[in-house]
Formats: sequence, C-alpha cells, structure tokens
Amino acid sequence: MKGQVKRADGFYLNVADFQQTEELLRYEESLSRCLYLKTSDRASTCTGAELDAVPTGTPLTHFVIDTSRNGKGVWQPPEGKYADPQIWCKPPGPGVGRRPTTDTSNELADAFLWLRPRA
Repeated sequence: MKGQVKRADGFYLNVADFQQTEELLRYEESLSRCLYLKTSDRASTCTGAELDAVPTGTPLTHFVIDTSRNGKGVWQPPEGKYADPQIWCKPPGPGVGRRPTTDTSNELADAFLWLRPRA
C-alpha cells in the first residue's frame, strides 16, 4: 500500500461522524493540500504555512462529504451529566444534513452524499 495514495481519485469523510459540512469543507481542502505536499515532498509536515503556500491552480485531490447524519452537527452532551460523553458514538437525534447534490459551490467537493443511514 505504501505510495498508493498517488493513485487515489479522491476521498470521503464523515461516514462515521457528524461534523458539519462547512467545517469539513475547510478540513478536506487542507487535507487535499497536505496530500499534494506529501506526494511531492515526503518530508513535508503540512504546517499551516506550507498548506497556505500551495500555489493556486495546483491540481488537488477531490472529495465527497457524507451529509446523511450531520444536520445538527456534533452532539453536545448536557453539561455535567456525563463524565465521558463519548461523542464518537451514535448521538441522539443528529438530523439529516444537506440533500445529496453535485452542486457544492466548492471546486474540490464533487458531491454531498447520503452514504450511511441513521440506524
């Protein structure tokens, strides 16, 4: 598998989480820039300055976002009720996010998809 990331057509996030779409768009763009840096210079540590220095127009890896369960974002447990809220678990009432579409208004985001059901 080593070195195979160069062959990837894209990636996806949020299938096992509930992060809000706007946050994911920023994160995934940074991840695309980091992939570019790592494939061109393995010594890169993807610092903020390195990510910002990626030239405009550089071909970056595209992605899709699962919006099937992120309509309300990450669950925030009632304060003081849980010693360990385990926010990574299935939270109560997450709500569906944006409908599936290829109209994402982001040049790297190819689609918002409903990849995983609530249940």
